[in-house]
Amino acid sequence: MADVIFEMRICSGCGLRYPLEKDSKFGVRCPHCLGATQVVSQKVIHEEEKIRAKSKNTNGREVAVLLDNIRSAWNVGSILRSADGLGVEQVFCAVSAQRQKMKRSEKHL
Repeated sequence: MADVIFEMRICSGCGLRYPLEKDSKFGVRCPHCLGATQVVSQKVIHEEEKIRAKSKNTNGREVAVLLDNIRSAWNVGSILRSADGLGVEQVFCAVSAQRQKMKRSEKHL
């Protein structure tokens, strides 16, 4: 199991602080203003700590979601994003949405 090292970086131009994995190709420049950044602090995350933190969040239980009778593909996408943010382990999608008409899809774009 590999340990992950995170750095807290700060931009000298705009003052933005952001976390980043060490030796990431995105860490040299600020994502906001492309200014120079410097490392403020580092934290080593051990693989065992990540596993323990995951089990603490769900009280040792897996959380699953069943989607049934969802009529809009946009609602399904929203539910999937929310489930990911909440740490849901599994999402089961029943076949219930009908194909939407092309004219309707063009109006929403």
